[in-house]
Amino acid sequence: MRLRKFNSWGVYIHHDEGSYIGSDPPGQSETDVPVDVCRSEFIEAVDGTFELLQVLGARNETATAGTATSTNLKTYRPGTAFIMMRINPQLPELKDVRDTVVDVFKTFGITAVRADDLEHSDGITERIIQQIQDSEHLFADLTHERPSVYYEIGYAHAIGKAPMLYRKKDTYVHFDLAYRNCPEYENLSQLRELLTKRLSAATGRNPSK
Repeated sequence: MRLRKFNSWGVYIHHDEGSYIGSDPPGQSETDVPVDVCRSEFIEAVDGTFELLQVLGARNETATAGTATSTNLKTYRPGTAFIMMRINPQLPELKDVRDTVVDVFKTFGITAVRADDLEHSDGITERIIQQIQDSEHLFADLTHERPSVYYEIGYAHAIGKAPMLYRKKDTYVHFDLAYRNCPEYENLSQLRELLTKRLSAATGRNPSK
């Protein structure tokens, strides 16, 4: 028996702060895949689906009967932000990105936290979901193409929130987010500049010195 993995992707749009640069055409590919790899990927996908269903089920159970979802989404803690990005203590540059983002939000009077900043006694996934629900602002860095970050962004979109998306230069953005505004940055100085400009527009305020 031969098992083959089929991949397809849509048009990939290159842009910079809303300016069109170019595009890559859609395509597809097929590769032979061992049975054990297929089994592992299938189990992982099933587990992820059930986890998402449990989160959505819990959210529906807590919603007040007859209350519109859009009404619930307007509840958040002002002056808060949640950072969604790869976390790895072995990569110091990730801490530098986190510290830069926290500092920029701070200049607007906004307290930003990342998952590893949270104190919790329950499951970290539940705590992250709660932060996405409760935070006024959401920041997401797609660098390293982490599935967990895509999952968190997907959940935010599902409840009607629009995270501020960023990525380091030359990071591939998968097709489901390729059409959204996701500026590239080459270094921390440029990330600081881009995020400051975006927060000024979002809040109608200038950063404090």
